[in-house]
Amino acid sequence: MYSSENYKEYLSFLSKFHSYSFNNTILILDQKPDASLIAGYNSWRINFNRHVDKGAEAIKILVPYQEEITRTVEKKDPEGKTLTDADGNIITEE
Repeated sequence: MYSSENYKEYLSFLSKFHSYSFNNTILILDQKPDASLIAGYNSWRINFNRHVDKGAEAIKILVPYQEEITRTVEKKDPEGKTLTDADGNIITEE
């Protein structure tokens, strides 16, 4: 059984599914307890050549989001004093 071609295809099929975090697993179970194989809309279409039924409701999960923020701060010398230019204006840096 483990060396058959069908088993290799089955493992290849399962490897295309994403592993969800504990929190997302709880969310999935809360929304649809009988769900067995979860993938995004495009994953079903691209990896499995399947289409979502019209009117089907999505299962919502948490997605990490990172935002790069830049701030302008006063430039300081090694002693912690604010640096100024020749005209006495405070020097800033991002």
